[in-house]
Amino acid sequence: MSKKIIDEVIDILEDKKYTYTMIEYPEHNRKSVDIVLNSKEPTLIRVSEDKITKEEISDLKKIAVSTLTASLVVTNEEEEDIVSVKADNVFAISPEGFKKVINGEKIFLYRTRGGIFIKIRNYILKHKREEMGYSIGDVAKFLGVSRKAIYDYEKGDSDVSLEVAEKLIDLFGDDIIGDVIWDSIKSKKEILEEGVAEFSPENFKAKLIYKLKESGLNALSLKLTAADLIVKDSDNNRYLVTIENKDYNKSMKKFYEAKKLASYTKSELVIIIRTSKMLKECEDLGYKTYEENDIHSLIDEIKGSNGRQG
Repeated sequence: MSKKIIDEVIDILEDKKYTYTMIEYPEHNRKSVDIVLNSKEPTLIRVSEDKITKEEISDLKKIAVSTLTASLVVTNEEEEDIVSVKADNVFAISPEGFKKVINGEKIFLYRTRGGIFIKIRNYILKHKREEMGYSIGDVAKFLGVSRKAIYDYEKGDSDVSLEVAEKLIDLFGDDIIGDVIWDSIKSKKEILEEGVAEFSPENFKAKLIYKLKESGLNALSLKLTAADLIVKDSDNNRYLVTIENKDYNKSMKKFYEAKKLASYTKSELVIIIRTSKMLKECEDLGYKTYEENDIHSLIDEIKGSNGRQG
């Protein structure tokens, strides 16, 4: 992690008196979450001057989509006023751009492999078009695009080029321009785990995912943070599941950091215990615990049946 960038990010948060917590697990390896910001919408922050890995992006996407939050990758590789969209709800931004976000300024330019686009508020476009008596064909002709493009704009399936954005502002005003980050996370999205291993008695995590999915629960695997799984029930209640490691001290650190992550993302923490010594320790600390041979009770708990509070 770049000390320079992390210090800059913390200075920005401190200046605005934001409440945040540092996630300090794993300690000596790459991790997907450095900071969780407690705001109206909890925000995950990854700080890096290196190229972010696919596994980091995958973790950030899964947590952000499951919790309807944003994941921000703060890096010197981005331009000040342009966000790069890395995945659903995952945005790379410069330290200067991050400061603008924290200050409440709108970031409307974003980059994808297809080019640079401007975020528009599709619901305002549709409302203003109808209010002003324009047909879809009228607007398409004015903008020089197809009728299908207008349908896509109004459904939120497509944003616009700089040239089209200027024409939209001339026609409907600048409040039609949206915010890349906050307007992108308002619609509910769902993701499913891909490439989940088949049932494997040797791999407890794979076995757990298999059993959870077999019971109709959405379970997503995390690799580079303190939680091992995100699980959602049919009512969209969220659970962060953390599995005991072989090393006692690392496990206790992992549980503590997972508790912070769960608290800030408004999720419930569940710990899977694999040794009797750790079971007693965790119960004394008030963690909700299940033994590894008691997966069915965990599933009952998540699905709203019996469970026990440690």
